[in-house]
Amino acid sequence: RRKHRWLRGDWQIVQWLTDVVPDESGARVPNPISLLSRWKILDNLRRSLVEPATFLLLLFGWLVMGHPVLWTLATICILFVPAWMELGFGLVRAAAARQARMAGDAFINLFSANFAVLLELTLLAHQTLLSLDAVVRALVRHVVTRERMLEWETAAEAEMGERRTPVDRYIDWMPFLAIGLGLVIWLVRPQSLPAALPILVLWACSKLLVTWLNSSPLEPAPELERRDLRLLRKSALYIWRYFAEFSNAEHNWLVPDNIEAPRKVAASVSPTNVGLLLNARQVANEFGYLTVPEMVALTQKTLDTIIRLRKYRGHLLNWYDTHTLEAKPPFFVSSVDSGNLVASLWTLQQ
Repeated sequence: RRKHRWLRGDWQIVQWLTDVVPDESGARVPNPISLLSRWKILDNLRRSLVEPATFLLLLFGWLVMGHPVLWTLATICILFVPAWMELGFGLVRAAAARQARMAGDAFINLFSANFAVLLELTLLAHQTLLSLDAVVRALVRHVVTRERMLEWETAAEAEMGERRTPVDRYIDWMPFLAIGLGLVIWLVRPQSLPAALPILVLWACSKLLVTWLNSSPLEPAPELERRDLRLLRKSALYIWRYFAEFSNAEHNWLVPDNIEAPRKVAASVSPTNVGLLLNARQVANEFGYLTVPEMVALTQKTLDTIIRLRKYRGHLLNWYDTHTLEAKPPFFVSSVDSGNLVASLWTLQQ
């Protein structure tokens, strides 16, 4: 999905390869960008056509040219040769540096690169349809309709996958596309079928491969036993009791850092303590220990106290007395504690 929107963005600015471009008012003006910037645009357009060109090269070898096996191997080599060239360079560097570890890393990189190329070959038909869809869609909107040119999708929305896109539709077509191409080759040039069949089988299985890749590599967590749930609930109540009992008017609705036996309260509070207090009330509300009105009222009291505390350039100092609200020496701002407080406030805001 992200690739689809990137490709549309690349092709929407194709006119910036020309000498005359529109300005913000729509008037035609000389192109102000450099030759290097135009080359970058052109290279992006070239990259977007690599998969369609490779796909067409395979079809050309199967349906038009003689020696389909050689054409198929040549096309596959185009994909795999860069990885093997990188291995050669890696071994030369390792020999020059006389380091066996560098040679081992080169072979590890070769395995990863070959696996990536195998994925690329398996998904070649799907990526071809995806690229052509993005190119045609961008050009039609830019030249003909002039609508939906700013259509976008954030990475978070893409991960949620709540609506079907060309990515989803085309991957479902792959088995039918592979079977259809196999029938065409069988009718037009049956002698090419043995060369094409392994590639067609990969394309037909691409949906299964994608489904497997998208699955979680981890087994789902087992269900907790009832006794473990009771233990967690009991622990949560004990933890909440600390905040509920000691975040009171005596401590100005803050929470003391710790309690030393027997019942000796350390009447000091840090920004981290404040953040934990705010988040503890959130969790207590979710667990049913605290109602929403109670959580809001207590939180407001704590925030009112924070406003009254002495600060340095807007930052809370690291220690305050919970009784007097005076800052405690040594006076300093802790980036760690302040960061913890920011994280807690952000969580509270959500």
